[in-house]
Amino acid sequence: MRDAISTRSGFTLVELLVVIAIIGLLVSLVIPSLGIARGRAQQVVCSGNLRQMHVGMMQFAADHRGYVPLACRLSSQRPWEERGQWWTDIGPYLGYENLSIQPARQPVGTVLSCPADRDNPLSTRRPEHVAPSYGMNGMRNLEYPSYAPLPLQVSIGRTNSEWIVWGDQRGGTILFPNQPWGDPDVARHMLHARHLDEANLLLLGGAVRSVPFGHRFPSRMLLP
Repeated sequence: MRDAISTRSGFTLVELLVVIAIIGLLVSLVIPSLGIARGRAQQVVCSGNLRQMHVGMMQFAADHRGYVPLACRLSSQRPWEERGQWWTDIGPYLGYENLSIQPARQPVGTVLSCPADRDNPLSTRRPEHVAPSYGMNGMRNLEYPSYAPLPLQVSIGRTNSEWIVWGDQRGGTILFPNQPWGDPDVARHMLHARHLDEANLLLLGGAVRSVPFGHRFPSRMLLP
């Protein structure tokens, strides 16, 4: 009589299910970490964009008696060729000539485009064009009759270094446009917190800060 010899090959169904469950658990732990890492990397790129914009702003100010660009120059009193937006003023200092005055006609890949700004409603459907991802502080710093008939241009040497110059924004290119009095409760809802519920800000002194959604700003950061 021969002894029956049993051999095993492969996995049983129970073992296979256990392996699948372990793999699923590991994936569920890793994917959120990858998303956070990607978000932080985009935030770093965005901060670099704002710092380059600060360099362009300082060069503009050196050529214009220490004044930063107006958020917009759209007064009806100006001839069309003299009108402009903040990006048309600093564009040449960033290496971009002849940027359009229209917000939805800026080339993709410039420092005006935040990598986390994927749903900007001002962008056109054409892939080579995108609206600026940032808004410039318009409190007493724009020339637009219905908002500020008498603009007060911001001077580098006479303004608080913590004054907000640019910030993450979606669907607009001017932060706080109709707030000449600097209402903190209104201002805190105008930023786009696209970096893991935080928004990047560039201050006049060159510092970049990240603030959470709904952050309440002191008046010194809003008014020049």
